[in-house]
Amino acid sequence: MDKEILQTLHEIRGILLVLTSLVSVVLLVWVVHLISNILANFKKAWENSFITTADKYFEKAEFEKLTVHCEKKLIKYPNHSNAIWWLARAKQESGNVSEANALFKRLYELEPSWRETHIVPYTKKLTN
Repeated sequence: MDKEILQTLHEIRGILLVLTSLVSVVLLVWVVHLISNILANFKKAWENSFITTADKYFEKAEFEKLTVHCEKKLIKYPNHSNAIWWLARAKQESGNVSEANALFKRLYELEPSWRETHIVPYTKKLTN
């Protein structure tokens, strides 16, 4: 009888170990997913903050501030598409056509899908 009880307890222990392991794995996956979502939302908010500031400078025609804002971003992230686009717009509005064209060309190389919406409408203005 004692042997049977010990055997049953041993089996219960094994089952509990498996269940504990499964719960731990599920919790770990959930935590990793949660952290991933938090980081993605933070990155999105950070990018939106950059764009909001750039838009504010542009709307107020503060092209020098916009240029500095974009150049700071480009120091850390040299291929940051939004920074290049806003910088090209600032150069365009400041009358620096050659720099604006070069920036739009660079942007096209980085983001070919932006051609019709973010590049062509502005490069047409440069040639007129």
